[in-house]
Amino acid sequence: VAGGDYVPDSLTNALVADRLTEADAANGFLLDGYPRTAEQVSYLDNLLAEQGRPLEAVIRLVADQDELVARLTKRSAEQGRADDSEE
Repeated sequence: VAGGDYVPDSLTNALVADRLTEADAANGFLLDGYPRTAEQVSYLDNLLAEQGRPLEAVIRLVADQDELVARLTKRSAEQGRADDSEE
């Protein structure tokens, strides 16, 4: 979304649900940047429970805030992304 807002949970959840039906996700998958909201967490938990596919691991990456701002500001300048501002 151009303003930097999240895509609605309903759309994101539907895309993830559809993607997890693909053959290459049958034996496992890695989700990058999803889930991001409490609704998405709940949806994913329910979806996987219905499919009998429990989560085996969750990885949380923690980065230095100043480094993140510097990288996003640089990306904004290089790519003209309005959503990559210090705010």
